[in-house]
Amino acid sequence: MLVEAEAPGDHLGAVIGSINSRRGEVSELTERNGTSIVRAIVPLAELFGFTDAIRSVSQGRASATMTPAGYRPAPS
Repeated sequence: MLVEAEAPGDHLGAVIGSINSRRGEVSELTERNGTSIVRAIVPLAELFGFTDAIRSVSQGRASATMTPAGYRPAPS
C-alpha cells in the first residue's frame, strides 16, 4: 500500500519509526505549511492499527491515507 502520513515536524521521527517497524520503505519526505508529509510503501498485512498508532505517538495530530500500490510476492 502507498501510505501518505501527515504530522507536525516535532513528531516526524515517531511516525517514521512506526512506518519502519511495519516493514515500510519511506520513498519521499516533504514539508507543506509546517506539516511534514511522509510517503512510503508498506505491506497491507502490517497496516492494521497503523492510523491509531501514529495518532497515539503524535498526541492526536497525525493522520494517514492508504491507497493500493501494486502486488509483490509475499516473503517466505
